[in-house]
Amino acid sequence: MAAVCHSLLRKPGTSLTLADQREREGQACMTSVAETVSILADLVAFPTVSCDGNLELIAYASEKLSEAGAHVSLMTDASGHKANLFATLGPEGDGGIVLSGHTDVVPV
Repeated sequence: MAAVCHSLLRKPGTSLTLADQREREGQACMTSVAETVSILADLVAFPTVSCDGNLELIAYASEKLSEAGAHVSLMTDASGHKANLFATLGPEGDGGIVLSGHTDVVPV
């Protein structure tokens, strides 16, 4: 995480002292961590039992990914109550990394 935090506010030619720079980076990291925790709390709060729909969660994730610059597309099932979300970041073309997950839980 330190490498990510150090890159958040690093600006070439800055006149900040090292102490000022570290303080700002620390504040940015705490904001980033707090925002991440908030998003995770939102995600696990959605009711996504497999027999019910997942459209609220898909809409939330779609919005967050779009805000991050992703190209987003949805595919709904025949009932229109469930959807798959496809999002791509970065340049179009061959290569890259695929991250895959699911949005439903199965009751025990």
